[in-house]
Parts: sequence; C-alpha cells; structure tokens
Amino acid sequence: MPELGLRERKKRETRLALSHATIRLAVERGWDNVTVEDIAAAVNVSERTFRNYFGSKAEAVVATHVERARRMADALRERPTSEPLWDAVVNSVLT
Repeated sequence: MPELGLRERKKRETRLALSHATIRLAVERGWDNVTVEDIAAAVNVSERTFRNYFGSKAEAVVATHVERARRMADALRERPTSEPLWDAVVNSVLT
C-alpha cells in the first residue's frame, strides 16, 4: 500500500479523531445527549468540518470500525500464502 501524502494523512487523522470523539462522548453522556457541535468542539474543528466527513453521528461511529477492518485486511494480505487461513486471520487481527 503506497504511503499517503501529508494532506491525505491529515484528513485521515481528522476523520478518526471525529470518530473517536463521537464514541467517547456518546459513552460518557449518552447518545441523545451528544450533538455534532459537541463532537466538533472536542476535536477543535467546525460543525461544517464534521459534516464534510460524516452525514450523521452514527456514520462517525462506524468509521472507526471500518478503519479497523481495513487495517486487518491489509495485514491479512501481507501474511505468507503458505500460512493456514485461520492462523493468517488470527495473526492479522492481533497485528
């Protein structure tokens, strides 16, 4: 996988920061007690920035899980083809 440029890395970091803040605030306060304004403030960005990345709070929560799945898939592709499938999957998840 090619290295991301600075701009793409910053976008990815912002996306993950918003996702993590959404999860953290929802756990702390309860889902209905968290607004997009709260999430944006926690990451020090505007509500508009949040909306540029996500259409809803739920989408922001899912983003963390999608990112984790992508990392596991990347790790799985890097495993030796001679490794048994189950071992490769377990090792990818642990990575």
